[in-house]
Formats: sequence, structure tokens, C-alpha cells
Amino acid sequence: MRMRKAWIVARKDFSEFRANKHIIATLAMMPILMSVFSVLIAVPLASLASQEPPPEPDLHLNLLVFYDHVDLKDTTLNNAWVNFSTVLNGIVNVSYINNSTLTNVIAYGSLLDNVSIANGILIGCVLRNSQYGQNSTVMIDTVISGTTTGSRELYKSLLDLMTHSFLLYFFFIMAVAMPTTIASYSFVGEKTNKTLEPLLSTPLTDGELLFGKYIAVFVPVMSLILVAFAIMTALIDLLTAPLLGYLLIPDAVWLVGVFVLTPIICIVGIAMNVYISSKVNDVRTAQQYSALIVLPVLLVFVIGPVTGMGSITVGFMTIIAIAFLGVLAFLVWLNLRRFNREDILTSWK
Repeated sequence: MRMRKAWIVARKDFSEFRANKHIIATLAMMPILMSVFSVLIAVPLASLASQEPPPEPDLHLNLLVFYDHVDLKDTTLNNAWVNFSTVLNGIVNVSYINNSTLTNVIAYGSLLDNVSIANGILIGCVLRNSQYGQNSTVMIDTVISGTTTGSRELYKSLLDLMTHSFLLYFFFIMAVAMPTTIASYSFVGEKTNKTLEPLLSTPLTDGELLFGKYIAVFVPVMSLILVAFAIMTALIDLLTAPLLGYLLIPDAVWLVGVFVLTPIICIVGIAMNVYISSKVNDVRTAQQYSALIVLPVLLVFVIGPVTGMGSITVGFMTIIAIAFLGVLAFLVWLNLRRFNREDILTSWK
């Protein structure tokens, strides 16, 4: 196969894209919206994740009574130090509760350190390194410090999930969705423009002709995706680095995802679209069939995070890349085997 000949086919399609500006404009909408959407998600989460917890107030505790390894029920505690105990149906006033379990308790102005709370009302307290039911614990003017369910850690987890899972998934989906706009037009469009017969009559091999069609779609699609990635990365890092103190993206996961897996997925989508375009007779039918191509990719990259089986890692993407390379090899073989110029010309007249 002569690459120079394939490039001639691609250049012909490039000239048609330049003549129809709306094609590239429509193609560019998805990556542009994706970049804006990513920034709108990442920046607020980074702001919340970077917030320092408020300082603990001085509660002026004057501890007069000490309880250790006891069960306290229906008790009112005042200025007490409770250690390794259980408090049930009680009221705690200006006390220090450590390594204990509180159930159905109302606490005022107390320090609760390393406790477990089930059904409580905390007013003017300090909650430190503790566990509590978010739906069963009411807090009024209470400071949470180092708590396992603290909001700062929650926002950090959400930020990591969004930037290293869902935002990256969108790039994979774009790689297979964007080619449907122009790849499905590959041969059907030639018929519409009355250039199909001259194209099929050229002294090009089937491989050169098909590969030229692949290049014509791959270059603009991947160019737009990489531009979107560069813009998104620059904006997210510019706005979040002062908050977090480090660059959020890119890392190894993003680099492998964008520069290795995304191009493979893109070529697979192009090969499927070109095959469909060579078998149908009008653009709308080609685009309708091509839209179905997105579904298998959606399933692969949605089932993973939903089930917890497909966390985004370099290893996971390597496995998916190998699988898609196998699909690509089959599609190229299928295109070459089923591509018949005479059938295309006679069936489309």
C-alpha cells in the first residue's frame, strides 16, 4: 500500500471539509462543550476540597467527674470526663467524651473525641476523629475536626473520581461519537456529490482508498480532541493549582488515556462508520446506523465504574486498548474483504 496515494484521497476530503465550514463547526461543538463542562465541575470541587477546617473553639471545660468503662443510661452529665463508656438516652453538658459510644444523646458545649454517635443532637460542640450518622445526627454550631466522614475528604474523593474517571470517559466517548459526523459520509457523500464513480475508477488499491478515508476523518477528529484536552488541562490547572497546591492533570492515567487509548477507539469508530457508509444508499441511514456504534463503547466505559470493576488505571486501559486493537484488526479485514467497487456502483445507481 502506497501512503502517498492514500494521502491524496485524504487531501480531497480535507478540501471538501474546508468548503463546508459547518462540518468542522459542528464537529468542534462537542469538544468545546466538554472543555467548559470539565472546568465547571473541577473548579468548584477543588475549592471545596481545599478549604481548611475551622479552628476548634476553646470550650473552657472544667471537668469534675470521671467515668471509665461504664454504661450510662438516662443520665445527665455535667462537667464530666467519660472514657471508654456507653451513653444511652442522656444529656451531656460541657463535658469531655473520649472513646465512647453515644446513642440518643443531646450534647451542649462538649468535646467529643473518637466517639461513635447514633441519633444525637450536638449544640456548640467539637467533634474530633469520630463517626456519626449524617441522617441521624443534628449539628448546630458544631465544629468537625478530623472526622472520618468529614466533608473535605468527601470533596477530595469526588474530585479524584470526576477528574480520573468520568471526565476521561467523556474523551473516549468523543473519540467514537465524533467520527459519525463525517465518517458516515465517506462513500454516501461521494454519491451525493456525484464523485463516487470517478473515485472508484482511480488506479488505487482498495487498501489505499479505505486508508485515505480513515486519515481524512482521523486527522480532524483527533486534532480537535487534543486541542480540547490542552485547553481543558490549562484551564483546570490554572484555576485549581492555587487552591490545591499541585497540578491536578495530566498524570500517567490521563496521558495513556488521551494519547494511546483515545486514538485507538477513534480509529475503531472510523472503521465501523466507513464500512456502514459503503453499504447504505443515503446519508441519513448511514448516520442512524453509525449512532448505534456509540452504544457498545458506552457500555464498556459505564459498566466499569458502576460495578466497580473498571477503575481507571493504566493497567485497565492497557487491557481495553488490546481488546480494541483486536476489534480494529477485524474491522480492517472486514472492510477489505467486503469492499467491492462494482457492487457499490451497480447497487447505488
